[in-house]
Amino acid sequence: MAYSTKGGVGKSTSLLTIAQYFSKKGYRICIIDADPQANLSKTILKDEVFKDEYLSMTDLFSAKVDCEKVHKAIYNVTDNLDIIGSSLALVNSEQLVRSNTMCDQGRIINKITQCIEDEYDIILLDFNPFPSLLTTNGFIASDFVIIPTTCDEWAADGVATTLSQIYQVIEGFGKEIKYKVLINQKSRNKDDRAFEEEINAQLNADQLFKTNIHYQAKPFKNKDICVTDFNKGNTTVGQEWQSVLDEIEREVLR
Repeated sequence: MAYSTKGGVGKSTSLLTIAQYFSKKGYRICIIDADPQANLSKTILKDEVFKDEYLSMTDLFSAKVDCEKVHKAIYNVTDNLDIIGSSLALVNSEQLVRSNTMCDQGRIINKITQCIEDEYDIILLDFNPFPSLLTTNGFIASDFVIIPTTCDEWAADGVATTLSQIYQVIEGFGKEIKYKVLINQKSRNKDDRAFEEEINAQLNADQLFKTNIHYQAKPFKNKDICVTDFNKGNTTVGQEWQSVLDEIEREVLR
């Protein structure tokens, strides 16, 4: 799961980079887009999301999880990479679940992932920044949370509120959740260095990725290409992303 209560910190881009990279390495990947904005779904599935027959999390997030329907909602992207998409109407599905006090509201996404977990090595979850029943579901379903942050005060607040949510789920549901903060879009000025020093002082070393991702001057617009491929591994950003991906494989996937 990639999540922060602050938008614009590179959450979806980070998740897509992870998905593309590890699928090319032979890992079987499924992305579950649980963000009603559906930006990731529109990026990957394009016109598919506007078709009448489009199945998404809107159809799956309900009091009773139907595993057959879950499998029908899986769209293949490339070799080893699939996605269950989202739509704006997911907001309505969430409200319907909230009104049903007789169902296990917090574990619906966990039940969805259980339908497909034997078919994938990695299931990646994407959410919008706003705390909700959907995000609580995401924490309960996740073993590991990546928390991207940029080097500004509002983003730091996003890290703090995200950690607060994680601790509430750990305490309230008895769920063990590991997490790491990823400093993203870092500049080389003294303010960003001061931010890094402050967050290093507040968190333990095992709660932070060892490598920071610097700001990329050339905009990365083609989301069909993995960031590491785009950078060819020769730029600073390409090398930094490679280091982060190596750390994920070494410490999370094994």
